[in-house]
Amino acid sequence: MLLLLAAAGALRVVWLGDLPPGLPGAAAEHGLLARALVESGIPGALRDADAASVPLAALIAMAGRLTGFDVATPALGAALAGTATVGFTALWLRRAVGPVGGLAGGALLAGSFWSLLFGRLGLSPAVGAAGLAALLWLVLEAIRRPLRLALPWYVLAGLAAAVAFAADPVLRVVPALLLVALGAALWRARRSESDRAVAWGLAISLLVATLAALPVVAGGGGAAGRLGFWSPTPGLPGDTVSGITETIHGYGSALSRIIWPGAPDTALNLPDAPLFDLWLVPWVLVGSVVAVRRVRRPLATVGLVWGALLLLPAALVDPDHPGRLLPALPLLTLLPVLGMRVAVERAHGRWRRVVMTGAAVATIAATVITGAWRYFAGWAADPATGWALDAGVVASLAAIRDLPPDGMVVYSTYGRDAVVRYLSGDAPRVDVDGRHLLLLPGDPATGVRRGWLVVPAATPVDPHLMEIFAEIPPVEVAHAPDGAELYRVYRIDERLGQHIPLSVPTIPWGDGIVFQGFRLTPLEGGRVTLVFAWALPAGSAAHTAAVQLAGESISEARLALPATAPDQPMIALAMATLDIPGTSEPLDLRLALLDADGRPNAVPGADADGFLLLERYRFEP
Repeated sequence: MLLLLAAAGALRVVWLGDLPPGLPGAAAEHGLLARALVESGIPGALRDADAASVPLAALIAMAGRLTGFDVATPALGAALAGTATVGFTALWLRRAVGPVGGLAGGALLAGSFWSLLFGRLGLSPAVGAAGLAALLWLVLEAIRRPLRLALPWYVLAGLAAAVAFAADPVLRVVPALLLVALGAALWRARRSESDRAVAWGLAISLLVATLAALPVVAGGGGAAGRLGFWSPTPGLPGDTVSGITETIHGYGSALSRIIWPGAPDTALNLPDAPLFDLWLVPWVLVGSVVAVRRVRRPLATVGLVWGALLLLPAALVDPDHPGRLLPALPLLTLLPVLGMRVAVERAHGRWRRVVMTGAAVATIAATVITGAWRYFAGWAADPATGWALDAGVVASLAAIRDLPPDGMVVYSTYGRDAVVRYLSGDAPRVDVDGRHLLLLPGDPATGVRRGWLVVPAATPVDPHLMEIFAEIPPVEVAHAPDGAELYRVYRIDERLGQHIPLSVPTIPWGDGIVFQGFRLTPLEGGRVTLVFAWALPAGSAAHTAAVQLAGESISEARLALPATAPDQPMIALAMATLDIPGTSEPLDLRLALLDADGRPNAVPGADADGFLLLERYRFEP
């Protein structure tokens, strides 16, 4: 057993943080919650938890206290959960089908591709699987003892149920699982004293689970979302289905996904492989037949109902995604193990038994070997995986630490806020949405100040904004081992001043903001792109600018100008794309700076609507 756990742990921690490169956004969000657990304590973290897995954040916090919070820490928390899943699964299967079956089930999970992948990814399904495996083991240990000796086991089972409930949205179905077990025990308690004791014990487990889960449910404003097993899993795709027909279809898809390939997940570059490998399918089918034939036995009945209920959350959200099925894997692993055991036991004759035993051992060995190979040499090493997990963003954030500390770092990010906040260092940095905005340190009096612009390949700055760097090449272009670009670093200095759009004279607006100029670029399809340059004083509040092409009809866009730090004036290049109103009449390009209520601020030369005329254009149809 110890060797099994050591092997499972080694597979889940070797090259952690490097294979795969990058960090999923949901893993970074759990890392941020873990940091809040360390810094603010449990009450503060629960208020910020929203849909995140509190047990996963707790594991990450435990790892972070020992190793610090870096790119590998969220994955290390999942690796601890994955290793625990192997151990608890082996323990519960040992109780269910014997010591050999327990080791066989643990080995299958130790090398399973999907268990290995989610045990190294920093997402909640790994913790959900550990919670369910622990619940299965503790319940079996409890019901096989007299009530006076089993009471601690029932209490621990209730705590495991609460952890499972909070660990992953799929396992919000845990209260229903306990109620099914309690109902079965009450049904049999009419004729059996021992089952009456089991009913009392399960009632205690349900009470403990309810009390233990209350702080997680009521910890913040997202309490309602924390109760539904139809909620999507953070970091995984999927939308809640609507209607009984879609639910039935989804249930069939989830059931078939156990042994049949489904749709690949492009968001994480996951393959379309089923939950169980092809060579496990015969054992799964044999085990399913045996389980159905034993349906009259209480534990078999409860196990089948549990399995059916655990498929429902996948059917309601994303039946084709293995991440929605992974929390049920400790229970589903019973099927191939049961099939192997029955096949060996019913093989008559010495040589037939040897052959069946060899087939079972070969199946387990194939699962472990190919699972590790498919992960390390396949999915984790695939350049598309690094792209899907924003390896360039992670690498560029690490590169910021090596830049000389002689200026502000401007960083282009959009849609990766959690990753950026989690991996942010102490260097002064300003984040921009490179699709619409570029910030440069500087002001009208002194011009552009020295700094750095870091642009990950996954979050590029729009080419119209990057025109000011047309004659200034990057000082660094980093590439992945396969040659794909990861990020670029540009030097910001006074050379950029002559490329910033500049009008003469510049126009001072309220609050010390100065409009410096604009550049218009015609596009195909009757559109234009406009880049506006603004000088923002230190300590400026956030503002919104409105730009219009006005004629018989009006085309308008809004530009967000960010707030600035008390000691850092900035030059903002804000971009907008407008449709050209369909008219042959001249069009007025107008600009206004809006206050908090959306009204234009006063500026000399403004028209009756508060807009300043910048230029008049006539566009050819």
